[in-house]
Amino acid sequence: MMKETNDAEVLTLQEYISRERQLEIEAYETLPGKFDECTYNQGYINQSVLICRSCVKKDGNVAGVCYGCSISCHTKCELVELFVKRSFRCDCGNSRFTSN
Repeated sequence: MMKETNDAEVLTLQEYISRERQLEIEAYETLPGKFDECTYNQGYINQSVLICRSCVKKDGNVAGVCYGCSISCHTKCELVELFVKRSFRCDCGNSRFTSN
């Protein structure tokens, strides 16, 4: 049960643990996998997506990359964050790229 005391929120230990678990779930859904690895091998998953405007696919479209690739192999690229998307598979490292 949450109680208010002098505008400060007071939580029971169980409420605190429950909130922390929820935050961990949300963080994993936003940034699945490890930060230094591409999520390509995980298939189509919910994850944070960035568009790499520097790397172009063979069909002329821009490529979407996962957060891990954005900080490991696209550090010098022009990136635009699209936030979390459902059923996205990272384009980085596949045969559709013309440059990287």
